[in-house]
Amino acid sequence: MTGRGGKLHREAKMNIYCRPAFAARLKAVPFQNAVTLNFGAAISAGGDAMTGNASVAKTGAETPKAKIWTSANILLMTMILGVWLGGTFAAAGTVRWIRGWICIAATLLMYAVGTLAVRLKNPALLAARANWGKWEIKPFDRVFITLMFPLYIAQPVVAGLDAVRFRWSSMPLATVYVGLVLLAAGMLLVSWAMAVNPFAEAIVRIQAERHHTTITAGPYHIVRHPIYAGAILMFPAAGLILGSMWAVVVGLALDVLLVWRTTMEDRFLVSELPGYAEYEAVTRYRLVPGIW
Repeated sequence: MTGRGGKLHREAKMNIYCRPAFAARLKAVPFQNAVTLNFGAAISAGGDAMTGNASVAKTGAETPKAKIWTSANILLMTMILGVWLGGTFAAAGTVRWIRGWICIAATLLMYAVGTLAVRLKNPALLAARANWGKWEIKPFDRVFITLMFPLYIAQPVVAGLDAVRFRWSSMPLATVYVGLVLLAAGMLLVSWAMAVNPFAEAIVRIQAERHHTTITAGPYHIVRHPIYAGAILMFPAAGLILGSMWAVVVGLALDVLLVWRTTMEDRFLVSELPGYAEYEAVTRYRLVPGIW
């Protein structure tokens, strides 16, 4: 194209690339679902209480198709895996650490099974979670992600330094089994919640474009934040499997962050999501039935 027509074509092309939404998509690096469901059911846990009636959810939550296995997602997942593997055994100073391999193998296996279950029951959610970078993140969610991610990555490093290299603390072999049970129970709860909640995105927001409603099916009938409840079991479980008291402390610090996020999310949803205040009055407990 030449002359005035060519100039208009170039200007139109430039306008497309200058649109804020397009620029935001270029800058955003969405977390792969296996990592979210995944390497920290916590980011994994975002949008947990965006809760509702399952029959309404099936018809009202149409999700635009989004690519899950993008190069950015694969790169990010590879980097996180590399940090986990490299950090764990580099901190330990050896790859001959049985508890380290048990923890990594069990975590990957359970995340893979959980992701497969969600893909079978609620495939649209995986696409929505992979595309979270296009949306505005609430200030409290930015604080949460900023604090959570380094702690999550640091946990196996702390375990390697503690349990193997310097032996600051020790745990009996029996804690491996306790940790595996907690890890499995947490992943089961996370997967169950994600299977019934089409609005369980990785960040807290009102999904108006998907006709966001309140979900009360499945585990949401018991507590308002079942994904967070599952993640709270999983974080200290890793420390128990790895045999490090200090890694358990890091896991408990992650749990504290999740409790704080739960409180902030509840406040947001009561004021912004229709029907949530009524749901809160009926389902009284946030994380632990009969306690809180």
